[in-house]
Amino acid sequence: MRQLIFFLFGVLLLVACSENSEQMSVPQSLSVKEKNNQKENTTTQTKEIAPKSKVVPTIKKPQKEKKAAPKQKKKPKPKIQQADIEEEIVDLTEEAIHYIPNEIPESEYPYYFSAKEGYLSDGFDFPVGKPDAVGYYKSQNFGDRLHLGEDWNGNRGGNTDFGDPVYASANGLVTFVQDVCCGWGNTIRIIHYVGEDSEQPYVESLYSHLHTMHVDVGQLVKRGQQIGTIGTAEGRYVAHLHFEMRDFINMSIGPGYSDDQQGYLDPTPYIKQHRPLQ
Repeated sequence: MRQLIFFLFGVLLLVACSENSEQMSVPQSLSVKEKNNQKENTTTQTKEIAPKSKVVPTIKKPQKEKKAAPKQKKKPKPKIQQADIEEEIVDLTEEAIHYIPNEIPESEYPYYFSAKEGYLSDGFDFPVGKPDAVGYYKSQNFGDRLHLGEDWNGNRGGNTDFGDPVYASANGLVTFVQDVCCGWGNTIRIIHYVGEDSEQPYVESLYSHLHTMHVDVGQLVKRGQQIGTIGTAEGRYVAHLHFEMRDFINMSIGPGYSDDQQGYLDPTPYIKQHRPLQ
């Protein structure tokens, strides 16, 4: 009987030990899981906490600002008469002071005039609307605003006379044919032999702002012969003829406007006093 009691007591001890061992193993297995969970959480946290790779900003070199090309001032379109006269005064008095002499020296004039007969002056006509300037008027007289010549325009006004013929005022020798700067444009100068009896054996006529020129230096021309056409000095003015006469020959091309009139003639009175003999 005593042996049976000890046997049962041993069985109970074994059962109790096995239960205790199971209870002790469960927390161990749970701790492993917890460790795994902790590792996963740590990894997740590490991933979340890990700083993102820095994006290095690209530094662009500052581009030099391109300076806008300066706008070219457009030449104002020619206006009618008064405005053009004022513009012409500024252009010619301030800029056209260069010395541009005739291309044939005075010492050679007798040779040209003696080489051919019939080219000595026999009187003067007007350079437009020959012989009496019919259909034209003077928009500016000699002496107006210090003007050293006359401006001739067609009666219809504006540019209606553009391309009209311009005539040699008298027989003579062409000494200058050039496109001159500073407001003059195409310009022709002619020397006229008026005889030894006069105070000056030669006088000169000048024709400027021409559209076309039909003569050459050294050419002898007849009174009323077409030498060119009325122009605008390449769009600088309303079409007209700038006409001068001088008794001091071979001066510079001149300023066009000046208070010094020495060497210049008032064209219309001179022409009227020296009309051809009928």
